[in-house]
Amino acid sequence: MAELLKASMATEDWKKLILKTDPKEDWHYLSEGNANIVFTCRKSNTPLAGFVLRLSKQRDFKQQLWPHDLATKWLGKEYIGDIVYPISIPKEFSKTLVETWDKSRPTHRKGQDECETELCEEACLMYNWCQLPMAANVPTKPGKMFTWEIKPKNLFLSSSPFIDDSHIRKLVCEFSRLQWHKHKNKDESICKHCPLNLLFKHNQDKTPKLFLSELLKCVGKQSYLKVFAHVSADSSIPLTTLCEIKDFEHTLENWNVLLEIFSDILQQHLNLFVKLSLLQKLDCYDIEYVHACYRHLHTLQHGALYLSQISLCSEYSSSSLVQSDNKQDDANDEYKQSQTIALEKAYKQLQVLEHKHLSSNSQINSSLSNNACHCSKVESLRNKTVAWNTNVRHTLIQQSVQSNQPSELVDVINQYMVSRVFRDCSVIVTFDSNSFVFYLHSKCSSNTSSFLDTDPKSYCIGVIDLDPKPAQRIKDKWIDVETEILDHYVIKVLGSDSPSNK
Repeated sequence: MAELLKASMATEDWKKLILKTDPKEDWHYLSEGNANIVFTCRKSNTPLAGFVLRLSKQRDFKQQLWPHDLATKWLGKEYIGDIVYPISIPKEFSKTLVETWDKSRPTHRKGQDECETELCEEACLMYNWCQLPMAANVPTKPGKMFTWEIKPKNLFLSSSPFIDDSHIRKLVCEFSRLQWHKHKNKDESICKHCPLNLLFKHNQDKTPKLFLSELLKCVGKQSYLKVFAHVSADSSIPLTTLCEIKDFEHTLENWNVLLEIFSDILQQHLNLFVKLSLLQKLDCYDIEYVHACYRHLHTLQHGALYLSQISLCSEYSSSSLVQSDNKQDDANDEYKQSQTIALEKAYKQLQVLEHKHLSSNSQINSSLSNNACHCSKVESLRNKTVAWNTNVRHTLIQQSVQSNQPSELVDVINQYMVSRVFRDCSVIVTFDSNSFVFYLHSKCSSNTSSFLDTDPKSYCIGVIDLDPKPAQRIKDKWIDVETEILDHYVIKVLGSDSPSNK
């Protein structure tokens, strides 16, 4: 119903629907991050029931929806859903909404909107992936619905031409290196199965369940996989309250069947993870080179102009660019044009990367030798002498940066910013556990069928958290964090010298 209405409803009509609701009674707190607070509508007889309302915590923030446009084109609209934007929400409505659910908010998320005037008046409606499709007439009894969140982070190895093939960045995925760094070598908390195996056909018949099983052993200690049960004290309203399950195996009855169902869903949608990995691989040159590009642009005579052309980031605010309405219109048009060109270039590069992936995937031996991660071979890496000539690499990087045109450096940074968005997104899967009966029956009666074939409306899968990042993080955060993660792996895990000091 919501999708049909959206086609004929203007943004102002959606605003009227929102303002007709009671912010104290008709909305439910769902989640929040550093930048946004997300609510769901408790009323089931409204088009709003198919969406979440996302409020920005940052005053005068200009919502950037280019990641959704790119994702819709590259991944498919079925994984992104509809977006209604911009919707101007009165501050008093937002203030009441946030204050009503203050006790439900995580403590570490508070304080970023201490003053209600900091809440942006611009909001947006996005598809709610924590509920089943509205057309699915599936019974939803309390406790019978589950939502899984998996973060497909760092599904690639470095392909930078400035890094030796023997370098750890080209041998061990950042997912594995980050595991060792985050959990400080605590073996019981580290996932041993590499997510890169999801990308190759010769592994895909067994990889999803193996990978999930490894992650589930560490639920509560891992942020890569979370499991939520839908609970409600009132059976007359939609099941919008999500309760995170920390002790998965010992808390849930039939937990192994839940795992089978989730594995089957991922099996059906593995190409989504391949597509996400290609978006992440737009980081073609690694953080060292991108950092050098960013610093070099700062030193140029017209550096501010070139930096403003980094359009695939979150710094843009129309109020900060201009002083008059006419100039603002011109600046907006120029910015949109720059953004369109940058997205077109990124899309063309994605097509190149996809062609390379398909070519290597058709040759098992080639994909194993050139793209396989060695994270499970720690002992062999310890015994391997790796000679990285860091000084030579830094010299080559500086020569390349200084010989390229500023516009080419801007392209490198823009594509890196796309990669950062999709390295920090989440895949949400919601399904109805009443499908157990279909699933168990199909497993017993057929070797090929699954509950997905029997009742495809019993689940939904989508991609969320597609928020652009500030380009300033290149120098303020990412260069230091990635160096620290690499150094920890090489020193603490492999027992070698710090690569950053060589």
